[in-house]
Amino acid sequence: MMNKKNIFLCLAAMLIAVLVLHLVYQTIDQRVREEIETKEEYVGDIETTGKKWLNGHLGLFFRFKYLGNINWLIIPLLIWFFVSKARKKLERWQMALVFVWLFTVLLIAVKGYANPRYQLTLFPITSVMVLFLLWKFLEDKKKYTRIFCFSFVAVMCIFNILHYFDNYKATWNLRVALSNPYFPQDLVNYLNTSKDINDESRVFVINQPIFYYHTQKKGVDYLSPYAVFAWIEFRKKVGSRRKAFRLLKKAYKVNYILLKAIHKRFYRSIMLEEFLNCECKLVREDNGWLLYKLRDKLLEEELQAPAHKQIKVWYGDQLKPPGTIKDVKEISPSLFRLSRRGIYKFEVKDKKQKTILVHQTRIKKGEKNRIQFGYEFNRRGLDEKIPEGKYVNFVVRTAISPNLLNIHNCIIAVDYRESDKTWEQEKTVFTSHQWRTYIVSKKVRPGTTRLILMFRFTPQSQKDRLRIKDTKIVISEKPL
Repeated sequence: MMNKKNIFLCLAAMLIAVLVLHLVYQTIDQRVREEIETKEEYVGDIETTGKKWLNGHLGLFFRFKYLGNINWLIIPLLIWFFVSKARKKLERWQMALVFVWLFTVLLIAVKGYANPRYQLTLFPITSVMVLFLLWKFLEDKKKYTRIFCFSFVAVMCIFNILHYFDNYKATWNLRVALSNPYFPQDLVNYLNTSKDINDESRVFVINQPIFYYHTQKKGVDYLSPYAVFAWIEFRKKVGSRRKAFRLLKKAYKVNYILLKAIHKRFYRSIMLEEFLNCECKLVREDNGWLLYKLRDKLLEEELQAPAHKQIKVWYGDQLKPPGTIKDVKEISPSLFRLSRRGIYKFEVKDKKQKTILVHQTRIKKGEKNRIQFGYEFNRRGLDEKIPEGKYVNFVVRTAISPNLLNIHNCIIAVDYRESDKTWEQEKTVFTSHQWRTYIVSKKVRPGTTRLILMFRFTPQSQKDRLRIKDTKIVISEKPL
């Protein structure tokens, strides 16, 4: 019989383990609801530092829901295995499999932690390894030690199952409660009542099952064989907006695109961002869900419409190698500098393509570097009256250094009204280091006294570059 002291120690160990697991469960189950729309990490349930480590880097051991709370036992068991004589009983191919498993664990922990599906591939073999190593460890141990160890594992599994069903119930209640503040009820109502969405006008659905559960409309799933060619264009580093537009509009009869803001940011390295910005108009935004409507024509075709007034600001017929912004008049005479921190140089990188390259020639450590330059209506060479009550559309094609894809590098349309001394702006952030077309549209307020369209560039080193070409300013009655 096991003595009373050992029984007490065993029960104390189990109690401590349950308490520690309970604290870990609280950490990984917490919901940062107010940040759902702003954090793309929410997709992988790793939006806080604690969850990033437990559910992310160490997710194989702590992403509970699949009996994962016994997987952490493999850490002490592997240490015992390698320092004991047990490893000598394995053949070479078996040792090779162990090292392959270790390499895979490290690779997923470093590179694939954001998505649980990669970790799940290792769950079955890891659970089997835990039980196998535990059995090897107990081969020469006493009877009561074996009973305690397997009881401990059983308690962990039962505790995990109870937690799983409790968590599942709470999650399901949240999903089916349409009145909860995070459900896109207005967007769902719009989809169900819109007469514009029918057999001849479908929705391109990007990873949003909510569309199929809560609407009666027909959609085209982004990964279906039917739409795969359009999605391939979106996934290309240098995809064709024109080809994707033709496929969606003509071949698939798509007139809308539904996705979530976090997925829009998740796919920022591909052509989807440019397509949404240039070929679509945002018609509904609800709790992070976005519904875009495709244009009737390509942006380039719409720009040529007789109803729109295009202001010529980009020339480049006779280029001379400029050294300062004053020397780029051959390319864009009305381009001027609004403000700067640091010394910058403007160069003609490609005369044929009419490309301006902007970079900083001298950077001091600790110095905040930024330059803003662009165009101002009715001033500095742009002899155009401010179009009050109309939309001004700033269309540019740029490429920027990869490390500068943040909210500080963008194009901005801003107006100022002297009567109430207020500024109002719209901006579009650069999302790719490759050539992309961006557009920002702003309705000019009545009484506006200043109207500025500008670039904001914040380099971090002398190697950082901003390249610009094909700048257009278009006045329209409606936003492009």
